[in-house]
Amino acid sequence: EMARSIRAGWRVEGVAGQQYLVASDGRRVPGGAHGFLQARVDHLPESQRRLLRAASVVGAEFSIAELEAMGLKGMGESLSELARQTLLIPVGEGTYQFPHALLRETVYGQIPETERQTVHRGVAARLPTVRPDDLALIASHLERGGENEQAALYYSRAAKEAAKVGAFRTVATFYEKSFTLSGDPELQLESLFGWDDALAADRHSKEELRLLPLFDETAKKISRSPRETLA
Repeated sequence: EMARSIRAGWRVEGVAGQQYLVASDGRRVPGGAHGFLQARVDHLPESQRRLLRAASVVGAEFSIAELEAMGLKGMGESLSELARQTLLIPVGEGTYQFPHALLRETVYGQIPETERQTVHRGVAARLPTVRPDDLALIASHLERGGENEQAALYYSRAAKEAAKVGAFRTVATFYEKSFTLSGDPELQLESLFGWDDALAADRHSKEELRLLPLFDETAKKISRSPRETLA
């Protein structure tokens, strides 16, 4: 990260065994990857910081269309400058990614916790227009936005799609998420059956055993029998 900073126009100085990253205005920041990243981001114009914050919420990789769906416009110059400084990397037509997870985490950490849920809910509301098939991503944003019941429904749908390609470990993970997040006993029971089937298909019989108490607890919440619920 120090090398990236130097290429972007910063310089490194050493004082009494301590390294500092020095900006063009003379401001010094103690060494360490996180400190360097924080300093570089803080030194950016507000338009570029706003773009990075929005991108950090979408994910490690994002598209211009996704940012536009969040209300950002006229990003061409900012994107070009961020790419020049290697704070973003172009990976395809209209698609970028963060160069590493630490940068995204640093930027995401700048968003006040009180605002994060609102931002995630906004992303979840707009994603169906730009990435309608990425059900797991939509579910993840709903979960982070505190919309647990909607997230559970999307995780359940994502599990069904993963089952079509035989990704049973992923199916089990999504159904577990759906069961955990939902407060609807019928959806919970449906998720349990899907979770159990996925474990069986993936030959994890020992893990199936731990679902038995969950079946009993969930079935008690429903007046009908478990299989009748799904009929």
